[in-house]
Amino acid sequence: MLDQMMKMLEGQQIGPYRLNKFLGAGGFGGVFHASEMVRNTSVKEVAIKVIPESSDDKLIELTNSRKLEHPNLIKSYAVGEFTFLKTEMLYLVMELAQGSLENHIAKGSLSADEITNITAQVAQGLNYLHRQNKVHRDLKPGNILKVNQQYKLADFGLIRTLNNKSHTQTVHNTGTIIYMPPEAFRGDISSAWDLWSLGIMLIQMTTNQLPYKFNNDNNQLMVKVINCELQIPSLPKEFKPIIEGCLQKDRRQRWTAQQVLNALQAVKKPVSPIPLIASPTPFTEKISNGVTLEVENGFLRETRFLWVTQRI
Repeated sequence: MLDQMMKMLEGQQIGPYRLNKFLGAGGFGGVFHASEMVRNTSVKEVAIKVIPESSDDKLIELTNSRKLEHPNLIKSYAVGEFTFLKTEMLYLVMELAQGSLENHIAKGSLSADEITNITAQVAQGLNYLHRQNKVHRDLKPGNILKVNQQYKLADFGLIRTLNNKSHTQTVHNTGTIIYMPPEAFRGDISSAWDLWSLGIMLIQMTTNQLPYKFNNDNNQLMVKVINCELQIPSLPKEFKPIIEGCLQKDRRQRWTAQQVLNALQAVKKPVSPIPLIASPTPFTEKISNGVTLEVENGFLRETRFLWVTQRI
């Protein structure tokens, strides 16, 4: 249904932007290749994410994402609202990427230098986010985009600011199970969430395998993730300590992004220089969690988390 609506938007004009081609849909909307038009002439190629909903909270969330500026985060240029077929929608204008880490992994084995360089860039982006008290929560190869020769974190649909405000917040989330840490199913959010996801991606980059066997059964996969039943193949010795640091079951023992950066310097100096800055103070948010599992014909159709922040 979402794909159909998004395809219908091809060729439509949103303010100064023309939606050229629908590239694909995610959990929160669709992404388009688009052109910024001036007097019927394309002056800039961009990517636009269209979200088929409109609310003040979502608009504020997208507007705030524009304030995040780092070489390893996808740049956001503009945020706006429009109506199509009587449906109010939001859009976010971003820089256009040429590919993703997912594409790169699919092409074949990565060299140790490539893995070091990519991991360093991802960790630098995470280090910045975590110093802003933000957690990505949906880190995976498809959300690591390549712009020229630089890898950047993208898709901040699940990004969460950690705080201890007295008011209650409710957040609905459907994440990517295979990259989620065990504590996600208890509703525990911290910067350590992203480090677990990075550890899973590192296994994927170094071995071209994922550490779970689940026969395309999401119920089975979810149980394995919750119980931390990792099946880790033989790891390259230079990356093994980093992967083990990222995949500590106790999130309090998990490495920070800065620790990953420091360890990568010991492996080999990456192509992009890594600034030596103080490791951010680990932060955590205590929340209560209700998990709703929608089961259809004996299979998990959707996992939805209801998170309610509590003052601590």
